[in-house]
Amino acid sequence: MFPAQSEHKSLKLFNFSNIEICLHWSVLVLLAFLGVISIHASFTLMEALAVTVGTLSLLLIHTFGHIFVVRLIGWKVTPFVIYPFGDLYTLDERKPFWQHALVTFGGLAASALVFFSLSEGPLRLPELIGLVSVKEALTDLSLLLLVLNAIPLLPSDLGRLLQLYTKRYLGHQQESAFFRFQEFLAAFLFLFGIWHEYPLLAVIAVGTLFIISREHYFHYALQSSLGHFAAEIIMPLDKLILFHHGTTLSSAQRSLLHSSQQIFPVMLGDSLLGYLDRSVLRQSVHREEDCYLSEIVYRDFPTCSPDTPMRELLLRQDWSPDLPLAVIDNDTFIGLIFYEQLIDFLLLQRSEILQEQKTGREPSTTKLPSHKKNELKKKD
Repeated sequence: MFPAQSEHKSLKLFNFSNIEICLHWSVLVLLAFLGVISIHASFTLMEALAVTVGTLSLLLIHTFGHIFVVRLIGWKVTPFVIYPFGDLYTLDERKPFWQHALVTFGGLAASALVFFSLSEGPLRLPELIGLVSVKEALTDLSLLLLVLNAIPLLPSDLGRLLQLYTKRYLGHQQESAFFRFQEFLAAFLFLFGIWHEYPLLAVIAVGTLFIISREHYFHYALQSSLGHFAAEIIMPLDKLILFHHGTTLSSAQRSLLHSSQQIFPVMLGDSLLGYLDRSVLRQSVHREEDCYLSEIVYRDFPTCSPDTPMRELLLRQDWSPDLPLAVIDNDTFIGLIFYEQLIDFLLLQRSEILQEQKTGREPSTTKLPSHKKNELKKKD
């Protein structure tokens, strides 16, 4: 899903069900603005305070709607960062789409429940203490929050779900069309707001256009960074503990004391015979008889070549975070690529893209060495 990118600019509120809830600084600006507007609209100080507290409560309830579903299906998430339009969070995009849809509609359902409760009467607390105008204001704000997240525009809940659907079922090449659709819809809302004198709708449309253009740029820049190759992130053999196929289990177990490495390659000459997981070595401590590693090695592993593009690495279906890729060059094992390395590389690329955006330079790509180009031409 759409990442919560500004956690460093957020205020930590509390932990709820082992999930950190943070408040983005823009929410404080919104609450202060609502307080000033309320007083200007002839609200008393008590009523203005009730509007600001009620608005924060609306945002929290919307967030709890997402968290309830997240906990229901057992997902792990990054901190929820509350924004004026709702919240941002990062979920694993490899999870089933229907689960993402459930999480999305969890927040929408919570906001809808609050709106109907306020408009139909069950939430009568403001009325009971004489704050009828406050209830009307909160009803309008709850409807606005619901509509904002139900419009299929970034960064709304439905907009993020639509973006994930585009990636999942239409492919990355269709993301440009997705952003064009977003721009068209935002421009339509802007013109509609100006024509019908809805300034708030026009402001929302302008903000949406800014977010879309930013995401569009990062999409283009990330596509450019995917022109890099696997050779750039290989963990070389001299950084790894390797076992020979004739190494005994008891000898390998003693090596665990000197390393925090989780995956151990087992070699047969210059070739990779297979892997041994640290947990397997631990579980084998109580074996009555010693054995050779070649007898218990895990031989089914994914491989790639050093000239494999990053784009192909991301699309690999047989690669999981628990199992590294073995890099094979001319039948020789030269190193491993761990899933975390690829993620760290992409994050570093994103940071460099930000710097390039500030300086006005085009995102850079890495070219293959000349001898690799010649090899590819021969293969063709």
